[in-house]
Amino acid sequence: MDENLELEFLQIGFLSRFRSLLFTAEVCRIRDRRESVSHQPGK
Repeated sequence: MDENLELEFLQIGFLSRFRSLLFTAEVCRIRDRRESVSHQPGK
């Protein structure tokens, strides 16, 4: 039973880390898009 708990804990930690990585990538992409739009003349 302890091994199962440990496995679950590892999976949860991996998932949360993966989500935060995805979130960071998404934020960076949105920021880049905003900057490229603001750099274009006439917009």
